[in-house]
This record gives sequence, structure tokens and C-alpha cells, in this order.
Amino acid sequence: MPFEPCRGRKKYGNINNIGFYIGALVDIAATEKFHLQPELTYGKSEDLSFVYLSIMAKYYVAPKFHIQAGPQLNFSSNLDDIKNTIRDAEELLGTNGDVDDVLRTSGWI
Repeated sequence: MPFEPCRGRKKYGNINNIGFYIGALVDIAATEKFHLQPELTYGKSEDLSFVYLSIMAKYYVAPKFHIQAGPQLNFSSNLDDIKNTIRDAEELLGTNGDVDDVLRTSGWI
């Protein structure tokens, strides 16, 4: 049997796609060491597009060095495409998760 390093390339090609992100952010200084940074980002890859809304809390440990953490909300353009991509990734990884059950449990469908 010949070695086929890319045998899954056609089937799983939609897992890794080229796309782009564009967005805006504002750095709001609450104190000298603590800042809030709201961000709005749009991302697109193939037929999927997303809007990301996050609010980062930034703490400056030293001048020009900070750590940050915060919540992020994601909004997608096409749930069926996302479900198919997750299924392809699960098949590639060998997991047996049911995407519809997960989405139903979380209230997405």
C-alpha cells in the first residue's frame, strides 16, 4: 500500500482556511496601571464570517508590559457550516461527540 500523507486533504480541507480579521479597539485608562480595552472585530474565512465583541481588562506589570483577560462574545453567520466544520474536525481527531446534542444543550438550536 503506497504512503499517502495527504489522503484527508480533500475531505478536511475546510478545517484550515485562509481568511482575514479587521477591527477596532479603544484603550481606556481607569488608573495608571489598570486599563479597559473594548474591542470589536470582524473575521471571515471562506463562507463563514464572525463578529467578535470582547472587553479586555489590562494590568500593567511594568512600563510597556501588561497582562490582560476578559470575556468575548462571538456571533457567526452560518450555523450549519460551523457544525459541518466541527464534525469534520471531530472525525479527523477521532472523537465521537454529537454536535447537535451539544448545541441543543447549550441553547443554540
